[in-house]
Amino acid sequence: MSEQKKKQPPKPTAKSHAAKIKPKPATSTGSGSVRSRVLFYRKTAAQFNVAATEMIQKSILAMQAGVRDMLSGINEQRKKNAEGAAVFQCGVDEMVANIAAMRVANQAYIKQFIG
Repeated sequence: MSEQKKKQPPKPTAKSHAAKIKPKPATSTGSGSVRSRVLFYRKTAAQFNVAATEMIQKSILAMQAGVRDMLSGINEQRKKNAEGAAVFQCGVDEMVANIAAMRVANQAYIKQFIG
């Protein structure tokens, strides 16, 4: 019997079976292949581009809202300044009229005093 055992080929084990498996070529689409990694990186890059575009659009909208608020504040301040300038000019006109009246009164007084 020992001669029969020697003639029989050994039974394949899991270890010897795994050693016989050939690696897949680089062109296959398995999870570890170069092609699958390139496709994954391209997909990821496209997702980053979409996300970046969305962030830029949201930032632009936020900035536009901020600019609108700032312009609104500037317009309100300009109106207040115009109203203040009008009030100030009214006061200046009144002072100039009073100065002219005082000058006339002084001239009349000087004329009356000197004769």
